[in-house]
Amino acid sequence: MRHHIRGRHKVLHSSPATNRPLGERISDGLSRLVRGLFWLGLAYVAWVMFARYTQSVKLPNGAVLASRPDLTYTQRIDLFRPGELRPVVRTIDQLCYNDKAVWVSTIDYKYYVWLNINSTPIQSSSDGYSRVIAQSRLFDERDNCNGYYKSDMDALTLIAGFCPVIPDIEWQKRRFAQAHDYLCDPRPPWMWTSDTAQSSSP
Repeated sequence: MRHHIRGRHKVLHSSPATNRPLGERISDGLSRLVRGLFWLGLAYVAWVMFARYTQSVKLPNGAVLASRPDLTYTQRIDLFRPGELRPVVRTIDQLCYNDKAVWVSTIDYKYYVWLNINSTPIQSSSDGYSRVIAQSRLFDERDNCNGYYKSDMDALTLIAGFCPVIPDIEWQKRRFAQAHDYLCDPRPPWMWTSDTAQSSSP
């Protein structure tokens, strides 16, 4: 009988949180909301900085050369397929390109040629590298760049807009009329071939 009575008269202990004043609970909720929004904003800024391009140029064969901030390099330049955010080759240093292909060297001394943007770039250590280089017609018999420029182009120079992707005739006329720009060394338009550029007629 006593056991039954004790069961009927259990003491209910209130949670400390329910005893807090309403104003404190509202203030605590707002504080958590502000902290959540802060971290969400920080995550968005990080995504903008590290997932999206900051500067980009489209090469004649359709590949995209783009830069983004990096924790290791002040400005990292990568090679992309159009419309994609994941690079196919990272940390580009130099490049040589024409209408159908692009060759790149990386900061860590790797070399790639990319003949078809629907395929994967081929590294110099791969078996088919020499064959694709020959098909691309990117280099002459002396192994000099045979694209739009006479020598390998610095990726940062190109991405910053110091030299145009395609050095058309009007740009070359303005260039030679002014002081010589040592950053850009284009092939004269009359040396362009059907594989390399547009019409060479002035």
